[in-house]
Amino acid sequence: MTVERNSTNIPEEVEISMIIGGEVAPLERYPYMVEFWPFPGCGGSLIHPQVVISAAHCFYNRYAPPDQPDIVDIGRHTRNSVVKGDKFENRKVVELLLHPEYNSGMGVPDVAIMKLEKPSAMTPVKLSKNVNDAKAGTTVTAMGWGKCSVNGSCDEILELKHGNLTMMTRKRCNNQVGGFTSTIEICARDTAKKTADCQGDSGGPVVKRGDNAAADIQVGIISRGPMNCLSGPSVYVKITSQRNWIKNVMKNRWGFSLDQNPRPTPVEPPAPKPTLSPVKKPSPAPTKSPEIIPTLPPVKPPVKPPVVCRDTLANVSDQIICYVLTIYGILRIFYF
Repeated sequence: MTVERNSTNIPEEVEISMIIGGEVAPLERYPYMVEFWPFPGCGGSLIHPQVVISAAHCFYNRYAPPDQPDIVDIGRHTRNSVVKGDKFENRKVVELLLHPEYNSGMGVPDVAIMKLEKPSAMTPVKLSKNVNDAKAGTTVTAMGWGKCSVNGSCDEILELKHGNLTMMTRKRCNNQVGGFTSTIEICARDTAKKTADCQGDSGGPVVKRGDNAAADIQVGIISRGPMNCLSGPSVYVKITSQRNWIKNVMKNRWGFSLDQNPRPTPVEPPAPKPTLSPVKKPSPAPTKSPEIIPTLPPVKPPVKPPVVCRDTLANVSDQIICYVLTIYGILRIFYF
């Protein structure tokens, strides 16, 4: 017999519990882990600053609309108290949607998505794009709060716990889990049979861990498992089978992008360009004053020297003419 992993749809004789075995998670290791109020028996995961996913059966109401949680605590480590160093945020839920094909009888596809009123600054978890992230033999990690055993033999643990499990083959899941739907479900189990998720862990993430929260990849959503949590494999919603539905709801209904980095790295403003000293244009060469050529006084045409009469003129009339011309030449020199 399998039961859903929340605190409402389980037999009264089954103790509400959490990760059995495992260990207390390091403080702030899973900032995307979500707890709901007033539904403390379920968990969820932050996949975008304003989007959380969980299991549909946590909120399903056969006779009325889904029971929408009021508040989510994001990144919380302790459940009922606050310890030093426990940094978390709470946000109001403004809309809850269950998968339109969710069948409460079959319990599939057991996925819900909700929008938060304001963005969270916590690191979201990445959703798997590759079925090989959860192939058989892969080690995955489940997490949750609650009691540490199904029989109530230990005190309630207030701190978040996590435990490692091993992914199983489709064939083994089909053989060991009743009603297993391989197209939309995966299953895992601790080979040592000492660790398991249990009632109270529904909706929480199952991740392939990286070096830090930003490198984690969510491969499943905790959905259901055996009443005795250690007696068989646990069943999870296969993230790769629901990724497109989640992506389309985010984009078409809320205008969000699943693949876009919601917290872009601040871009440093470009360094100011160095101010260049103004380049002085070369002064134009001084314009030379036009060369003034001095005006020379008019040059009088050379005066032919006066004719000197020869004493050898032939006759007196020639001599008279010669003297007259000579006197005229002398006068011309002095008066003209």
